[in-house]
Amino acid sequence: RSLIKAYGRIGMPSSAAAVLDDQQQITPATWNALLAALAINPDNVLSLSTSGENKHHNTHNNTLLSNLHNCTATQAALIILNDYLGTAKATLQSYTLIAKTFANA
Repeated sequence: RSLIKAYGRIGMPSSAAAVLDDQQQITPATWNALLAALAINPDNVLSLSTSGENKHHNTHNNTLLSNLHNCTATQAALIILNDYLGTAKATLQSYTLIAKTFANA
């Protein structure tokens, strides 16, 4: 989670999402770390770019990052809530972070 948060703080949401792609088990707290990273820069567009910030990450099909490619951070937050978190794993903090993403947009 620390690496995800660090990427968010420096404005690299694509790298934050790519870290999740490398995780074996993703907890609600890890999802919340990504949502927090997205909330910092809600207008950033996530990219699969092989040069720059994502060059060391897995960019094949069927990854979180490939599903969020060309989405703004705000759009990505909604996709994460609907497609990945679902109501069973979403916490109050998840909803708060998504609201913060929209408030910052």
